[in-house]
Amino acid sequence: MFRFLNAILSVAFLTFAAGLPAPVSAQSANPKELVILTTTTTQDSGILRALTDAFAKKSGLEVKTIVAGSGDVLKQGARGEGDVLLTHSPDAEKQWMGQGHGTSRRLVMYNDFVIIGPSSDPANIKGLRASEALKRIAETRAPFVSRGDQSGTHVRELAMWKRAGIEPKGQSWYRETGQGQGLTMDVASQLQGYAFTDRGTYLVHAWILSPEGQAVIAEFGKAQYSRSLFIPVAGKQEDEILVN
Repeated sequence: MFRFLNAILSVAFLTFAAGLPAPVSAQSANPKELVILTTTTTQDSGILRALTDAFAKKSGLEVKTIVAGSGDVLKQGARGEGDVLLTHSPDAEKQWMGQGHGTSRRLVMYNDFVIIGPSSDPANIKGLRASEALKRIAETRAPFVSRGDQSGTHVRELAMWKRAGIEPKGQSWYRETGQGQGLTMDVASQLQGYAFTDRGTYLVHAWILSPEGQAVIAEFGKAQYSRSLFIPVAGKQEDEILVN
């Protein structure tokens, strides 16, 4: 794991430019419901549930969340499909605000980005600076898995490749999932490759695979159904558990 850059999460409150027709959208007409458009990082790290549960209890409002990459969240927000945005793509957010889509933009929290990879570290990047780590991955043609979804994380990843003077897109060792952070890390793990992620999501997925996380999975559902609803299998191979 390689410490990278800050991932700043911002909140924006929606508005519409005067003179424009009212949008046809999925926004709820229920005055007691708040629709939050937010990134996969907040969901995958677990903080989204903690925040929305606490806010719902405090406010008495029903909270509906719609989760996507920052790029898609901003597009949905521009169409009026929510009340509040939580994103982490600062340049895109500022442009979005400049187009008159929001009433205010405020900083909320941040974590940092890291490069994750197999413990064997085939590209030998441990201890290197960010640009040198990416150059080493490209030179060794080690598998690298990108979200490829125009999320805030993906945009930052592309900016770092550019800073390293490398265009990875189209290279055989560079793959894009078009999916969220959790699935992208899973694919990287299967390929024994590297990926770019925020630290919070990485730590949550690492905990799930730990003995403590696996123990929680093993106990889930037993109190109500007398047996676990899921079987923990961290460390096993698919051919060990698949049943024809």
